[in-house]
Amino acid sequence: MSQAIHIIAPFFYANGGDWRAIDFYLEYSKRNHVTLWSHQTPNKELKVAYPIQEIKPYRGASPNLGTLIICGTQTHIGQWYEHAQFEKVILYHNLISPTVLYKALHRLTLNGTREVEIIYVSELVKKMAGLAGDVRYQIPSIERFNPPLNSHYHQARPFTVGRISTDSLSKHHHGDIDVYKSLLNSDIKIRIIGGTCLRPWLKDLPNISLLSTIAQAKVAAAYNQLDCFYYRVASTVKEASGNVVLEAMLSGLPVVCHRSGGYTELIQHGVNGFIFDTANEAIEIINHLKNNANLREEIGISASKLRLRI
Repeated sequence: MSQAIHIIAPFFYANGGDWRAIDFYLEYSKRNHVTLWSHQTPNKELKVAYPIQEIKPYRGASPNLGTLIICGTQTHIGQWYEHAQFEKVILYHNLISPTVLYKALHRLTLNGTREVEIIYVSELVKKMAGLAGDVRYQIPSIERFNPPLNSHYHQARPFTVGRISTDSLSKHHHGDIDVYKSLLNSDIKIRIIGGTCLRPWLKDLPNISLLSTIAQAKVAAAYNQLDCFYYRVASTVKEASGNVVLEAMLSGLPVVCHRSGGYTELIQHGVNGFIFDTANEAIEIINHLKNNANLREEIGISASKLRLRI
């Protein structure tokens, strides 16, 4: 039987929580009446592609009845929530910080009068929270992200290593400057989308492209320009999930990722990707992949079957 489902997210930066909300929408709208909600004017890319409504309680436009899914622990919830009547409230917790979760639960449970079910983005996040709940990895829906298997395994182009992320220094480890320089010395091309923040250290080096962030619609094509996906963030940051890593795997790319992050729960070292602890280990793995196209193909094909493992 069809039911009413309300999904609320910021829908402002088109980040992981926003895309998780879209994936829930694509999944549940096949059999249910699903409404997407935002407290603010949505990101243009999202607004054009999906039917997102702005919450305006004074006009009678706010979620009510059925199931409420809140995507992102920091999603703003207004006073309308206190008067709404939901059969179920689900909070999708996608941050490492347990304090943020506890504050959100204090608000959402209405002094213990309303139950809230928690879904975690990774086992890492669940362990940090210390509360009951299921884990649902942020695997993008096939309707939204279904890249063709990469044709880059035996490309004649120079071997290219790269990544995609927000264009922020917090998304880059300070030691990666030396990693990229070492790879350039091995005649490896570097392509970093979300890398303009690294220009003070890398802008004058040949064979490295430092590019701005791109729209989600262009992401699949961007992965197809790479032969290997490298990922490590600042040492002060721990990734709850690492959506870009999972996208790269679905694109058939061998991923080489630092051990610190929820994405490692889905990487089997040497089977569908690689996990490293030190920069030297990463450089060694990448050079090995450069010199072995058959290994790149084997790892990439295994990575592309990620949805079958979940």
